[in-house]
Amino acid sequence: MTNDDPDRHVLAVAARCGAPIIVTFNLRHFGPMHLTKWGVRALHPQAFLADLYRQEPAIVMAKPERQVTERRRALRDLLAILRKTAPEFVRLVSHDLPHT
Repeated sequence: MTNDDPDRHVLAVAARCGAPIIVTFNLRHFGPMHLTKWGVRALHPQAFLADLYRQEPAIVMAKPERQVTERRRALRDLLAILRKTAPEFVRLVSHDLPHT
């Protein structure tokens, strides 16, 4: 493992279990030069969520819908929180929501 020493355990676990993706805000310490040898790539959480949503929107939306019900919070409030770190994901979701 040639990535930053404090982050090597993350890559080691991904390589050991055959995970194709590491989801991290810390892309700087998980560059292609560190990951390619192990068949792993790093994605920002926003990119990961957006990719998943494009593939399986109903499955991805099941969790926020459950959170809305459990926490008695409006979906727009939950999306406002997510917008801070994943604005592209929120844009995708918001575009597909029924507008009332």
